[in-house]
Amino acid sequence: METQTLSPSIGLQLPTEDVYQLACNQLMEGRLESAESLFNALLKEIPGEAKVHGMFGALRLQQGRAQEAAVMCQQAHAMDPASPLHGINLASALFALEQCNEAIQLLREVCQQHPTHVLAHYNQAHFLFEMERAEEAVKVYETVLALDPKHLNAMNNLGTVLLELGRYVDAEAMFRRVLELDSGHSSAT
Repeated sequence: METQTLSPSIGLQLPTEDVYQLACNQLMEGRLESAESLFNALLKEIPGEAKVHGMFGALRLQQGRAQEAAVMCQQAHAMDPASPLHGINLASALFALEQCNEAIQLLREVCQQHPTHVLAHYNQAHFLFEMERAEEAVKVYETVLALDPKHLNAMNNLGTVLLELGRYVDAEAMFRRVLELDSGHSSAT
């Protein structure tokens, strides 16, 4: 990303990288209007920056504007197809648009290109479970836990999938693991 100073259109005289970080922080903190203003300003200054398009797509997804999110994420993915996060964000937008098989296929591609990327595997497992493909979800959650043995959300979700499959002993063991690592985990209690 360039180091130019962002135009005063939003009243900030900061390097664009600082504005980008501020926009991402606003997004993560749920300050969507502020994040949107910052991302719009960034797009005016640096319209060809993939990560700005990608995070703006993530913002649109949080706003429930899945079609716009898909467009922004597709642009980011086209600009930087090697980035796993652009593929993950695009898959999330596709899933929100009920293009579930396309989302799963994209995540499989991301996982093949980035076999140790935990979030890509995690999202794939979550989407598979949402699509009622529980056996496949179990395998992918197991991959997540092989990559990150203390991933509480993956453990908890795997426990839920196992419970749904009627594998009660395995599900209980998984929930116990969650509680051993985090005794206050609300979903496992």
